[in-house]
Amino acid sequence: MESVDEFLEVADEFMQQESLNIARAREQISVVKQNVLLIETLRRALEDQIKTDIEELISDKQESQQSLLKQEQQLRQEMESVKRKNMELSAGLAEREQEKAGLKEEREQLSEERERQENETKVNIPIRKEEISLYTCISKIRWDFNTPKHEVKGYVSRKGSVKPFCFDNRKTSQFFITNALWDAMQEN
Repeated sequence: MESVDEFLEVADEFMQQESLNIARAREQISVVKQNVLLIETLRRALEDQIKTDIEELISDKQESQQSLLKQEQQLRQEMESVKRKNMELSAGLAEREQEKAGLKEEREQLSEERERQENETKVNIPIRKEEISLYTCISKIRWDFNTPKHEVKGYVSRKGSVKPFCFDNRKTSQFFITNALWDAMQEN
């Protein structure tokens, strides 16, 4: 019987050990369950945080995209405005270039005309002086050139007599003045 008693003792020890093992296993299972619940809670909290972060990123991205779209639209409008202004300035520049070319051509023509007149004057002044001197000798009329433009003034000198004249060409006709001067020349 001793072996049965020993066997029972061993079995009893084994059962106690098994009970202890089961109790430890239950404690470990309880700890594992608690850890699983804690992990599940943390996982949910992390998922919620990740969802919130993703939503914020999406919102920030959308705001950023909207801001970029507004900036792009503003830049396009500014670019169109600059293009229009550039076209206006280019057209204005072309007009100024044409005006400049026209003014340059006009200046050249005026220079040529001035040069022509100077040459003509250099040639004609002596001729005109000669003609005036000849007419003065023939007609004996001395003109007063220091009078207003509307006055014809001077004197006629013939054979020792001097006859002054003064006419206002605003009040007297050219025909009358001419006849009066012819008469004055013939009287002497």
